[in-house]
Amino acid sequence: KAIPVTNPKKPQFQQKGRRRRAAYTGSAVFGNEFEEDSVPMNSIAKETTAVVEGEVISAEATYPKDGMYTRVLFTMTDFTTTLNFKVFVSGKHDEHANMIRPGKCFKIRGKYDYDDFARDMLFTVSDMVAVEKKKVSDNAPEKRVELHLHTTMSAQDGLCSAKKYISRASEWGHKAIGITDHGVVQAFPEAFGAGKDTGVKILYGIEAYMVDDYEKIYEGKDAPLSGEFVVFDIETTGLNVNFCGITEIGAVRIKDGEILDTFASFVNPGMPIPSNIVALTGITDEMVSDAPDTKSALTQFLKFIGDSILVAHNARFDMGFIAKKCEECGLEFHNDSIDSIAIAKIVLPDVKSYKLNKLADYYKIPLKHHRAVNDAECTAKILLKMFAALEQRGITMLSGLNAAEDSEKKIRNSRSHHTVLYAKNMKGLINLYKLVSMAHIDYFYKKPRMPKSKIEEYREGIIIGSACCEGELFNAVFENKPQKEIEKIASFYDYFEIQPYGNNSFLVREGRAKDRNEIDECNKRIYELGKRMGKRVVATGDVHFLDPKDAQFRAVIQDAMGFKDCDEQAPLYFKTTDEMLNEFSYLGEEAAYEVVVTNTNAIADEIESIQLFPNETAMPEIPNSDVDLRNESYARMKQIYGDPLPEHIEKRLERELGSIIKNGYSILYWIAMKLVAKSMSDG
Repeated sequence: KAIPVTNPKKPQFQQKGRRRRAAYTGSAVFGNEFEEDSVPMNSIAKETTAVVEGEVISAEATYPKDGMYTRVLFTMTDFTTTLNFKVFVSGKHDEHANMIRPGKCFKIRGKYDYDDFARDMLFTVSDMVAVEKKKVSDNAPEKRVELHLHTTMSAQDGLCSAKKYISRASEWGHKAIGITDHGVVQAFPEAFGAGKDTGVKILYGIEAYMVDDYEKIYEGKDAPLSGEFVVFDIETTGLNVNFCGITEIGAVRIKDGEILDTFASFVNPGMPIPSNIVALTGITDEMVSDAPDTKSALTQFLKFIGDSILVAHNARFDMGFIAKKCEECGLEFHNDSIDSIAIAKIVLPDVKSYKLNKLADYYKIPLKHHRAVNDAECTAKILLKMFAALEQRGITMLSGLNAAEDSEKKIRNSRSHHTVLYAKNMKGLINLYKLVSMAHIDYFYKKPRMPKSKIEEYREGIIIGSACCEGELFNAVFENKPQKEIEKIASFYDYFEIQPYGNNSFLVREGRAKDRNEIDECNKRIYELGKRMGKRVVATGDVHFLDPKDAQFRAVIQDAMGFKDCDEQAPLYFKTTDEMLNEFSYLGEEAAYEVVVTNTNAIADEIESIQLFPNETAMPEIPNSDVDLRNESYARMKQIYGDPLPEHIEKRLERELGSIIKNGYSILYWIAMKLVAKSMSDG
């Protein structure tokens, strides 16, 4: 609150004992003007003289008994930390003391030390200058459009209201802004109102949790379950196929319900094995030092498997590694494969976890986990039991697995991918609402899931974007899927998204990417894919909060949700055009401008200005309802108060009826009265 000050007068410099009291000189608030640069508040140590700058968040003035000066205690933050300050102003009342109030910003020179009176650490002010609150502007001649943004309606994720985002977009001169909350449209009404007030065009969208219900369990050559399969597993130096190597390959050949042969080989990956991988697998550098190199080991493995159908637990990972390393070594690898997890979901639909150790426990099969040959043998034994259960149900061929899959459980259990949907026009808005309703009513499991087939069915009037690193296109490119598969995935989308490095830097932290260059290269490949396929590529911020300082609030929320890396917040703030151009400078000046400015504006132009609500109400009509309502009301009042009505009663009645009838609501009251009367007459 503001400090109450009366009879303002300029203070005079005073000296009493050892206490120095700030004096007014020129434009300085207290003490003298100075030019020194400030340092972050969180860098200040005890007994330090420093210059800091920040915003006041609370202030209080006290007046010692001698009345010779005013003590102002206030708290100020620069959003690195918050400190307590004190300053002495000569005289009991002073206009400059009144300037220290919440929201004001100052640059201060003084000393940070323990205060015996306050019994706390305080920053004692010697000089203090008022400064303008720092305001970020978008000074680009042509502004970008943000097409990926989360409001507070993205539960436990977005931190800013639609109104504040739109106000900022208006201040910056952005002509449009997109709303893409996670699976919901609750921010639309507020955004619509803010758009009307500011003139900013609102693009109504969502970030959906899409499930690919078109994906089949098995799409290779058909074969009997009693036929020959090779079940295999690999151990690696890490998760990223681009810079990690294979350390062990294990495989088991099965046929007619029996294990026929096994294959096991260490592999020298040509790189050190990280300590965390050694702890997980028990495989050390010494154990693989004399092992075959990757090409030799893969050559032996390919000879063992021949043209057999391969089976792996989480086949996406193992097949991806083998395919990539064969490609690097110049080896042919074209075997069909099937994932034992997908089979388990058919055979054991009610099991909560399909991890290998959990299935081993279910079937009471011993497992020494995270060694390739042991995992392969355990998976083979589990597979034989599952094949036997399927044959009892009359399923004897691999092709029968696709028909046996429960479509509803498939949607519930399948991995979801983020996908952005924008309503292009009113038809698109209606279809978007239908999809959101289906996701919550028919397909909700932990999240509102949206089947890909339903998006296709209601695609009219909707523009579809590939979303963030949780989207299927980014994943396919990042995981180096075959080009044919990437293009098949990409064909579903109307435009592709790429995002700043900071959004995806967690991939480096988690060891899934080697460095920034790998993530930048992934974005380059998406850009080149868009060029080849004739589809726009747009740069989006995946905005979750307004300013960089707000990241700490998201950290608090994520800590409460159990995120271990909550303090490593991505810079998901609303960026200016120049900031985004700088983020994508590695694409080259022309390409960066295309994805940041040209294409985002083109998509905004492609979307119509949607009238979210009609300008007028659409009341039903009953002839003379306003006259009948007035007559009924007067009749009832006369029953209660007599005829003629007392003046104050009639005056009050006319005021009430006037508000109802003049605003066109008489029909609603008349219908309500009729419904209540009918209910009462029916007992």
